[in-house]
Amino acid sequence: MEPQNNLPQNQAPIPQDGPTFNPVNTSQTPALAPKNKPRRKKIITLVVILLVAAAAAGAWSYQNRDKPQPATSTNNQPVQPATPELQPSALSYAVGSPLEAQASFRLGKLGSDAYTVSHTLPKKVYISKSVVYKNQVVVVTSGGDGSKEGVNVLYSKDAGKTFTSLFAGGATTGNALGDQVTDIKFSDDGKKLVMGYLPAARTLNTVKELDPATKATRDLFSTKEIGVFIEAYSPAKKEILYFSGCYNCDGNKQNKLLKRDLATDKETVAYEDSARYGMETVVNHDLSKALILKGSDGSEGIGGGSPYDLVEVDLKTKATTAIFSNYKSGYPAVGYLDGSDAVYYTKGKDLYQHKKGGDAVLFSSPQELLSVHFVNDITAVTTSGTYEKSTISSIDLKSKKATRLLGGDENTTIFGVTWE
Repeated sequence: MEPQNNLPQNQAPIPQDGPTFNPVNTSQTPALAPKNKPRRKKIITLVVILLVAAAAAGAWSYQNRDKPQPATSTNNQPVQPATPELQPSALSYAVGSPLEAQASFRLGKLGSDAYTVSHTLPKKVYISKSVVYKNQVVVVTSGGDGSKEGVNVLYSKDAGKTFTSLFAGGATTGNALGDQVTDIKFSDDGKKLVMGYLPAARTLNTVKELDPATKATRDLFSTKEIGVFIEAYSPAKKEILYFSGCYNCDGNKQNKLLKRDLATDKETVAYEDSARYGMETVVNHDLSKALILKGSDGSEGIGGGSPYDLVEVDLKTKATTAIFSNYKSGYPAVGYLDGSDAVYYTKGKDLYQHKKGGDAVLFSSPQELLSVHFVNDITAVTTSGTYEKSTISSIDLKSKKATRLLGGDENTTIFGVTWE
């Protein structure tokens, strides 16, 4: 059975052998003090030396006016240079059918269709999950029929240039499924991973925290719902947001978002709409809000379909704000602009930003927009066209210029935009 997928100043030197002064005889009045001609000569000599030194220092400063000088702190200790800020740099993705050839991971610079191959999977190994946090990339793979490979969590800390294994589970044997990772996400600070781990026995799904730096794992909680689909995790707040249900099944409605307080192990309902399907859920950077794209019953009773409504939920008060409703023409992509609470969504060929005074079109594509992989105030990375023949592009939102990065098909998997 194949596995199913449900960014010190320099100073002039002070003379060390300058003139000395005779002590003044304080018993004499100033008017009767004897003249000290040698002293005056020495003072004049000192003044000349200081003037020459000052001129030399000025000349040196002028000659080196454009050269960077080392910074110093107030206690005369060197100040360490600031760490360069990461910026969106490249697109990490994979191409290839596991049945026909080995799938390869690729890294292509934004603004160019050139790429390098960073990793190659064994044959019959499938990609089931992926997630990107700035310069970190995680890809979950598992073996299909005839493969001895088990579930594997691959990790890159250099923006997708190299990958190592963080975690491995048991392989598929015969018709029985091996261990599976039902979902995986980075924590809100990017320092930890959290994953739903379903062992082959399929009795419980254990949600684990995984430290990319040490490979250490820690069990957070377990549930009898074998499908756990994680939306957000904050170690500092000790909170995790997720859906639960079946796995390797026909699907879940995902209309009840759960929140677990990991300090008390108490589970509560963060938001629920039992009448609708939860098509997409995106939680903002501080876990205070969530976008929920709601769908209607599908034509065959499985999965949700149009019309679609998009609402934003305040996860503290449970108050909702409507973004749009009753959209029937295609499937919209939704999310937050990177690092902000500004909402974006797509309708047909247009990428919008939601604003109080009226929603604004950020970019219009010549083809139907299928996915948005990244967007901030400057750049967007999108997939347009059809799933059989798509175009992945980097868009300058100021000039509205689109640069083709690659052509895709059903065997193209976009991991995300990496930062350097």
